[in-house]
Amino acid sequence: MKIILTGLVFICCTSFLQTGKYPVVKLYAYQQKVSGGANFSSKEKGRSTLQQYVYLLVRNGRSITVDEVWIAGQSVSFKTEETKAPVTIENSIKLGNTPATETLVPETTHTVMQIVFTNEAAAASNSPSRYRNYPLLIKYIENGRTYYLGTKNWTVLNPKVNQ
Repeated sequence: MKIILTGLVFICCTSFLQTGKYPVVKLYAYQQKVSGGANFSSKEKGRSTLQQYVYLLVRNGRSITVDEVWIAGQSVSFKTEETKAPVTIENSIKLGNTPATETLVPETTHTVMQIVFTNEAAAASNSPSRYRNYPLLIKYIENGRTYYLGTKNWTVLNPKVNQ
């Protein structure tokens, strides 16, 4: 009887551990200051904008829907698209031995989902109060179950200067 009971407890625990894994393995969040160049009007010269790059690594065989994204507690408009890894960007300022490109997402076997922010007006909603400390918060859904994923800080990339 003890052997059967122990076996049942073991099966329950291992099956629970397998289903308890979150669908998203990792969140990559980057910010880059972009300064205007010759293509900008005289009013825009000297101004800089903040470009944000957000990537989610989703476990193979899992499918999620990103429902809402908040930056600094405010809802933002976005779209999602699947992309190939590795994800790199070119460095506009190359000093000394710095590489020509910077890797944002390394080579992986997981599905890479990019969150692209749009300039459309987003429905005004504040992030849930228990997650207000996160400068970036993502709400996603898998099979009717809601998950929240956030980062405590953005990874800051070298500034980009447009020519």
